Amino acid sequence: MANYTYELVKEFNSFYQNVPILPEQDLEKKAFRVQLSKTVGNTIKNAFQLLGIQVPERM
Repeated sequence: MANYTYELVKEFNSFYQNVPILPEQDLEKKAFRVQLSKTVGNTIKNAFQLLGIQVPERM
């Protein structure tokens, strides 16, 4: 679980650094990227809970 979470965080960080989310002009792409970000965030939060790691509500 820890390795999966680590790899997910690395991949999402790379995505976030290279793909504009909020500045995106295409509304469908923007909505997809926002939803993807929320889903990945929830997945990371759930994985941390399973690992017994507390995370802040907002960073």
